Amino acid sequence: MLKPLRSRRAQFGESLAMSKNPRVIRWSAKPWHFLCLVMLLCIAPAHARRIALVVGNAAYAESLLKNPVNDARAMQAKLQRLDFEVTQVENLKREDIGRTVNSFASKIRPGDDVVVFYAGHGVQVKGGNYLPAVDAKIQSEEDVPLNSLNLSNLLDRLDEAKAGVKILLLDACRNNPYARGFRSGTRGLARIQDAPSGTLMHFATRPGSVAADGSGDNGLYTTELLRSIEEPGVPIELMLKRVSAAVEKASKGQQEPWVEGSLKGDFYFKMAPAVQVASVAPVPAGVSEVAAHAPRVDPTPNAPVAMAAASAPSTVFAGKKMTLIVPFVAGGPVDSTAKTLAPMLSRALGATVVVSNVPGEWGATGTKKLMSSTPDGLTLMVNSGYFISTSQMNSSASYQTRSDVDALGLLSESPLLVVSRPGRSGTQAQTYASAGSGTLSHLCGERELRAMNPRVLHVPYKGGSEPAVADLIAGRVDIMCDTSNALMSHVRSGKLQVLGITKSSPLPQLNGMPVINASVSGETTAWVGLFAPKGMSADTLDRLSQALKKVSEDGAYVRQMAQQGRMVVKDERQTPAGFRRFIDSEWNKWAAAKLN
Repeated sequence: MLKPLRSRRAQFGESLAMSKNPRVIRWSAKPWHFLCLVMLLCIAPAHARRIALVVGNAAYAESLLKNPVNDARAMQAKLQRLDFEVTQVENLKREDIGRTVNSFASKIRPGDDVVVFYAGHGVQVKGGNYLPAVDAKIQSEEDVPLNSLNLSNLLDRLDEAKAGVKILLLDACRNNPYARGFRSGTRGLARIQDAPSGTLMHFATRPGSVAADGSGDNGLYTTELLRSIEEPGVPIELMLKRVSAAVEKASKGQQEPWVEGSLKGDFYFKMAPAVQVASVAPVPAGVSEVAAHAPRVDPTPNAPVAMAAASAPSTVFAGKKMTLIVPFVAGGPVDSTAKTLAPMLSRALGATVVVSNVPGEWGATGTKKLMSSTPDGLTLMVNSGYFISTSQMNSSASYQTRSDVDALGLLSESPLLVVSRPGRSGTQAQTYASAGSGTLSHLCGERELRAMNPRVLHVPYKGGSEPAVADLIAGRVDIMCDTSNALMSHVRSGKLQVLGITKSSPLPQLNGMPVINASVSGETTAWVGLFAPKGMSADTLDRLSQALKKVSEDGAYVRQMAQQGRMVVKDERQTPAGFRRFIDSEWNKWAAAKLN
């Protein structure tokens, strides 16, 4: 492993001396030393820097807060442990706003991972979000921009600096101490729908709502964020979902954190170490199963999720690298399924199995990567029913689901939930919400909900399920059909009621729920399957199919999938032929729904 340049002086025999300008280095060395240095720089791995701005505002003249400075200090300590270079500011004053933003933005280099955390008061004025300075003098809405940090301006500065990952964590929706001078009467912060591309924002509570300052040393939101941020191997999208669920549970449904935007790639606050399977061959006499299969930690920082086999049975896959393409960002159901499958597939085949997220073009980028790969079984794709809808609805799509890839096997499925506000029935529904045209919730609405009321009107939402669920709870739409992961927390809090599920399920969380519309031809489920490039040999297909069957019989794998709300498929759809027939039936189902 290469050491930093500072520790390699003796090896090069150079004499380094810093001039008065710290950016200028005088080097006294022989010519061949320069060549060695160039070679070293070329082979040294480059990683995006991690930098953060952490602000805690508590000492307001109008409304003193107890916890924001504690929040900022705790977050600074956490982020520094996670290798962030942190700029921390306490009780930001008006005269320091511009200087603080400019100084922080000047530190950003293109491609850096940037996190901004803020705790304190936050207000909205005419749809804009502002974080007031502690010495703000605000008598009316017109005074807010002159006394506050403008969130949109901050995000623009990060984008202008060409930050790679841009993450905004806001424990900033506490009560508005200046509301008496405002005309609008709005509370909390507003949605930020025009944020620069590649920005992910997490609010302590929903737009227009107020967050608790907390009864302990930290705010409620920050408490849960601090608890989850160091969990290894958890993509940020999943981590924030866990934080949201914990905050909602702790507040008994009074505070619901909110996610806005998305990242272009994957981000982990703390990467999971790669796991190396010591052996999948028969264990030698005198060696315990646990010792023989003990995982080994890969010390490489920011390593991708990988499952390696040092030695394996003598098969065509033994010792080779296999890639599972996930055509979406990390953190969703397809990604979690792939990462649960990877170590099991590694043991079954004796191969190194790596999960590679290739998002873009609603899954088309990853699909095209699969199609261009060699059909040797070493590159596969994990995808969902969305793979069907995008091909159906987009006549200009560069691929056809049924002809351009091979169906290898159905991995898992889960029923969808049909929900409404308490006391409402499906037949009363005039509108149904979906996570967008062409999504699974749209298909379910056209099949299941329209069977309840043929005149029900579709209301598609942008930004996934969360804004649709929020409007359902608020009464702006009447009914919705979506996955249990998207809806169950709101069912448990009593804000939504379950009218039924689309398929009977042995999962404990769905046990006893009625199945709706049994007369509708074909069940609507959230499924995930495995696909291969076209042209794979029958022998390779059979080997992979047998490996999938072996994985599906592993009790640990079945339990892990159940924890994600997914049932492992063990019927004929698990085989290539059965999965192809299932794909055909799904294709016909989407076509009959006429979603265009």
